[in-house]
Amino acid sequence: MEGGFLASPETLNGSTCVFQIGVPDVDAAYRRAVDNGAIPALPPCDMFWGDRYGWVRDPFGHMWAFCMVKEVRTPEQVAERLSGFAAQLKGQEK
Repeated sequence: MEGGFLASPETLNGSTCVFQIGVPDVDAAYRRAVDNGAIPALPPCDMFWGDRYGWVRDPFGHMWAFCMVKEVRTPEQVAERLSGFAAQLKGQEK
């Protein structure tokens, strides 16, 4: 479109959003995407909020997140695990 109202991630040198899709098997969806030309961005892993989660970048620069709920956690459990996750990240800064 003329005037730059819409621009592709390639034009912007990055994506302005992430498309998130719930899937029954994050690892299989991630592997299938990579096998078909997507670029790995975040390998599937278990996240502190209870989901299995992974990201890829498609050949056009769009970011895709695959997720599935593994464990439903209370807000208190998420906050506790977030604190542990943040402490772990802080320890990696050294």
